[in-house]
Amino acid sequence: MKARKMLLVVGCVLVVVFLVNGLAAAKATRTEFSCVEIQTGGGDLLRVWEAGKTIHVRGMTGVYEDTCDNEDVSGTIVTVVDINYHPTPEGLEAQFRGTFVNTNAGGTWVGTFQGTAGADYSFQYDAHGKGTGAYEGLHEFVHTEGYLGQPLQVTGYILDPGN
Repeated sequence: MKARKMLLVVGCVLVVVFLVNGLAAAKATRTEFSCVEIQTGGGDLLRVWEAGKTIHVRGMTGVYEDTCDNEDVSGTIVTVVDINYHPTPEGLEAQFRGTFVNTNAGGTWVGTFQGTAGADYSFQYDAHGKGTGAYEGLHEFVHTEGYLGQPLQVTGYILDPGN
């Protein structure tokens, strides 16, 4: 009887040790990066219309080149964006959202973004992408800001969930 209890206690301790080690091995890692983004093409509009005081733009394409301190996120980005422009006393302001594909030698990031643009031609947006190819299972989180026609400042991180 005592031997059974001892085996049960030892078995429970071993299970706990293996669980703790397994959870530690599956710890997520975060790799930060920064980039400069330059528009290299696009600007084609699929559809534009006005409703009340709002100007709607749908399906506008863009092509960008990101040069980053981490080659995993450097690459050529193709976007498709929908924009709603609203007049203000200072000029037009906008909210936008869209999709992107960032391709480089290691794989592809595919995701969505949303942001705002000011009457002073400033804008900012946040994006989330999922990796494919060598980046399968990884996520990228990005914040971009700057002014229309100027190189944009990009900061973000890659999250490896550690599955």
